[in-house]
Amino acid sequence: MGFESDMLHTQEEAKIDIKTVQSKAQEGVIEVQEVFSGKLSSFAIGVVFALLLAVGLLYLALEATHTPWGLIGDSHSLAVVLSQIGEKSLSHANMFTGVAVLVVVSMLFGYLVYTIQVSLRASKNLRVAQQTHQEAQFYCTQKDECKIQMEKVDAHINETIEMINFYKLLLQEQNMRLKRILLIEQKQEFESYHYKSQADMENTQRLVDGILELLSTPIVAQGSLSSQAQEALVDTKRVINYHIKAIYDKNINDIF
Repeated sequence: MGFESDMLHTQEEAKIDIKTVQSKAQEGVIEVQEVFSGKLSSFAIGVVFALLLAVGLLYLALEATHTPWGLIGDSHSLAVVLSQIGEKSLSHANMFTGVAVLVVVSMLFGYLVYTIQVSLRASKNLRVAQQTHQEAQFYCTQKDECKIQMEKVDAHINETIEMINFYKLLLQEQNMRLKRILLIEQKQEFESYHYKSQADMENTQRLVDGILELLSTPIVAQGSLSSQAQEALVDTKRVINYHIKAIYDKNINDIF
């Protein structure tokens, strides 16, 4: 008939083991991509394209003047080629004009390529910054939500420990009652016990069932306080209130 439990023989504070809160409670990490201005690489690309354009213009002038590539080092042939570039550009057959046109056009083209490359890099950096900003906002929101949930779990655990200690007191009292019943009425069929003894046994069983439900219900589910744990705590308070009212013949208000 005994309803003895380990909690009736220890004076230590009741403890609860709970599962670790899931990934929402874990330390978040935001990977930030390195951002470069891209000016150096854009300058190099611009120079390459400027040189390619200069070579292209020289090639067209060589073809137009029927000058072989091997004679490009000859001063006379070079003067003819450059004059061709000047004539095609400004209708002025002059070697110096050709040099000026070749240099200016190549530099302008290279600068245009450089500007485009820098602009593209800036657009990419803007996208990276916007993405990082969004991830940071999401991370902060998750951290705030995690903090709120952990505060709820902490409050629930503290309240649960309070209930367990209260249960321990009531069960200690019920245990002494059961020992008294066993001593006076001896062990027999339930129906043969005095009606008040039967009521004490039923109240004890109700307390045991209540504490077992509270201790067996997971506190955390999917990273937050579980609804089952909240319901179990409410049921626990209801059982305690019922038990206290039974002791005082209902002439007392609810404790919880």
